[in-house]
Amino acid sequence: VEKAVKDIPDPTAREQLVQQVLSSNRILELYHDDGESSKYFTTIEVRNEETRIIRIANKINNQVYYNDIYNLKSDIEGLANVSEEQKQALRHILLSTSGVRVLRGRAGTGKSYVLAKAHKLATNRGQKVIGLAPTHKVVSELRSKGYTEVYTVKGFLYNRKKIFMQNRLIVVDEAGMV
Repeated sequence: VEKAVKDIPDPTAREQLVQQVLSSNRILELYHDDGESSKYFTTIEVRNEETRIIRIANKINNQVYYNDIYNLKSDIEGLANVSEEQKQALRHILLSTSGVRVLRGRAGTGKSYVLAKAHKLATNRGQKVIGLAPTHKVVSELRSKGYTEVYTVKGFLYNRKKIFMQNRLIVVDEAGMV
């Protein structure tokens, strides 16, 4: 909060604004597992959305659907112009027995390229894929990589009752921004 108001020239006004924000009943302080303050805050609305995402992920976690796992494995191994590390990531995304998988990597390491390959491989083998993104810009990027069923996370959460999710692979791009 202090970073957000640092450019307010009057120190008294700055401090009053910080206190006003921190005393709001919509603000939640975040704590580490040991009970110590993390010095970070969130809003009740954001926490509720995070809780919904976790609930959905937990439901999905035990519902793994593969139409053609052996051919997918062969498809991954036969890819050209893909590094061994990227093949390993594809195996993790497409062949893992967990319903929720996380692809991590620093900027520029090819995560988006891997997600595009994962989409192509899965759809070629009959798997339905839903792409999720935090912003409309990232939604557009997923579409440009071949994803046809793509939503913002907010739109997905709002409309998820209308979106048929069974037997779907759900890919969240730029999950760190969610």
